[in-house]
Amino acid sequence: MWDNARPRTTTDTREFLTRRDVEPVKQSPYSPDLNLCDRFLFLKVELPALGRRVLGPRGGYNRRPAGDEEG
Repeated sequence: MWDNARPRTTTDTREFLTRRDVEPVKQSPYSPDLNLCDRFLFLKVELPALGRRVLGPRGGYNRRPAGDEEG
């Protein structure tokens, strides 16, 4: 993922990718609708937690209903 963040634009990083013949996927900065982590990774992490008990804002446990978007 190439979004112009400083760690991904350093010379060392570019040389590392070039040596391994890796073509970075270019992405506009500040474009969460295109962020692959938000679209796939967080969904994979969140799905197993649906319907499980979570600690509520006042310290008590609540059941999170399946499909609840706010959590």
